[in-house]
Amino acid sequence: MKILQRLFRAKAEEKATGAEAKEALLRIVQPKARDRWMSASARSYTPEMIHSVLRSALSGNLVAQWELFDLMEDTWPRLQKNLNDLKDAVCAETWAVQPYALTGAKPSREAVKRAKLLEQVLWRMTPRAQADENGFNATLKDIADAWGKGIAVLEVHWEQRAVAGAGAVIAPRCTTWVHPRYYGYAQNAPELMLNVRELSIGGCVPEVLKDAGEGFAVFPPDKFLIAIAKHKSGHPAGSALMRPLAWWWCASNFSAEWLLNFAQLFGLPLRWASYDPNQPGLLNKICDMLENMGSSAWAAFPAGTKIELHEPSRNGTDNPQAALLDRADKQCDLLILGQTLTSEAGDSGSRALGEVHQKVRADRKAALAAWTSEVLQQLSAAFCRLNFGDDLECPWLQPVVKEVRDAKAMAERDRILLEAGVELPKAWFYERHEIPLPNLGEEVIGKSEEESATFHNSQRPTEKSHQNAEDTAPEKTSGTEADDSLAEVSTGNKGKGKRKGNIEHPTSNSEHPKTEEKEAA
Repeated sequence: MKILQRLFRAKAEEKATGAEAKEALLRIVQPKARDRWMSASARSYTPEMIHSVLRSALSGNLVAQWELFDLMEDTWPRLQKNLNDLKDAVCAETWAVQPYALTGAKPSREAVKRAKLLEQVLWRMTPRAQADENGFNATLKDIADAWGKGIAVLEVHWEQRAVAGAGAVIAPRCTTWVHPRYYGYAQNAPELMLNVRELSIGGCVPEVLKDAGEGFAVFPPDKFLIAIAKHKSGHPAGSALMRPLAWWWCASNFSAEWLLNFAQLFGLPLRWASYDPNQPGLLNKICDMLENMGSSAWAAFPAGTKIELHEPSRNGTDNPQAALLDRADKQCDLLILGQTLTSEAGDSGSRALGEVHQKVRADRKAALAAWTSEVLQQLSAAFCRLNFGDDLECPWLQPVVKEVRDAKAMAERDRILLEAGVELPKAWFYERHEIPLPNLGEEVIGKSEEESATFHNSQRPTEKSHQNAEDTAPEKTSGTEADDSLAEVSTGNKGKGKRKGNIEHPTSNSEHPKTEEKEAA
């Protein structure tokens, strides 16, 4: 049975290095310069135009909607800040390649082999910065861009690379972001496909693309990462997260212009001039002089002109333009981050409320990281098919979740347990609180070993509570036994340095007792 499995795998690997591998090495999408300057300006987006763009996206026209979203992100600082908060959090995670295994079962040798090989080539991607190619972190950011805009497509560029112990391997060299005009939805097809018409402009269409009708072709296997983030039920073209913000962005654009004009006139007195209408050309001269008074504070008027300066009204405490801009920013915070307190203080800034808001924001980041992990599974499956001939036991790319602990709450809980007489393992206790375990003979501060043992035993209930103090006193450990126990603990931790896992030990001088004592001396 094992011999047949090896033969089958050998044939699959031989097939993978044939025609399919050669097709995977071809580049399909060639970016054009027009992709950078085709979008409209912010002034042209009226409420009627925005409504038309959002409606046209439902019919498969993704370019106009993407151009709208891209301009929104480019001209709305709060929107770009909120989206980058989530994207940066995904890139800052420590990503690990996990071998495939069922829950509670150990991964097979084949699963471990595939995971190690993928890990070996994945962190060695060699993108060219001058060609706008992505390494692993930049790939994560382009994938996460679909979280707000709904859809993102990346082309994977493979190469044959020699790997020690594995021979020639087809590995991902880089990825490139694909402009939305190169893909879309055909009217009679439910799936996302490549736009052959756009690909044929200025170049030839590769033979691997099979025309599916209406100018669209199916995505070739193992060449693209397709990220679709649906934030509501329905078609993906109408479920982007940024769609509800389009109206608020439009209102902000007009409000910003009105607010700028209002700021130019705020606090200035109203200038009123009475003139003789029978004099030809006098009105134009007076208008020019009144306008000059706003910037130079002087003017010369013909005889007979009456000038009045009226103080502006100061009863209003706010203006509707500023209120509308603030309301738009709050809607942006609520929709993307789920809360507002981490972006601005607000009217109430209690610690409990802040912790709740911070947790909501962390949940949004965790949701984006989990969704990104699912998209990266396409890359893992393509790697297995190209190198092993199948997509069985594909490794998973997952972020290493760092547990956020409340140090004060942990200390309070452990103190209560110690006072109640619960025995805690010493090495576990030190590791839990991220404190280096003192070595044998090392200078320490705090309670001595004998005082700690006395305190610990004094809190433990005993059956000899009615006896005299001599009978109830704890037995002292002999020097030899104490030395042996300390030596055993020291030997078990000697040479480890920082422990592996999710716990990170502090490295600042303020958290090392030995360093503080030397500085004090």
